[in-house]
Amino acid sequence: MVPDREDLEMDAVSPAAAPSPEAVTTPTAGPFPAPQVDGFLQSLVDLMNRTPLEVGITLSVNGLTISGMMISGRRYFEMLGDSVASSLTDQPTIAESLRQYCSMPASLYPAAGETADADRPPPFFIHLRDARIFHNSGAPLPTNQGVLWRGKLTDVSGFFIGSMSQL
Repeated sequence: MVPDREDLEMDAVSPAAAPSPEAVTTPTAGPFPAPQVDGFLQSLVDLMNRTPLEVGITLSVNGLTISGMMISGRRYFEMLGDSVASSLTDQPTIAESLRQYCSMPASLYPAAGETADADRPPPFFIHLRDARIFHNSGAPLPTNQGVLWRGKLTDVSGFFIGSMSQL
């Protein structure tokens, strides 16, 4: 039984009133909407952003399985700049310009050991290196090597600590 609007308004006014199970489990109804981000995962990402640690992680994202090493946002953008620049070895001036451009967002993240601002918002993105996307057959994509990957925490529906290898 889904509560009607009058019941929900009464629950909001009366702190002793317990919401029905439907109000708790339905994301769009009741006083307790479903969380948009897993708080524990968000705290792990925050820890990675403040330290030089790297941790293997496997994520479920929009029906796909993505596995790799979780790294800081700073490290991700530094590696992205290096990766883009290394693909342009025959054009060093352009390569250096692109390295600097792609690395600029790294400054938004604290350096390892640096004290983070207390008013800094929680992280919204997770960053992986050596990431692979696993197909239902168990074969990872790409097959030759892992890639840098950045995803929204709101798109992660589940995770476990540890990275997967080809099945």
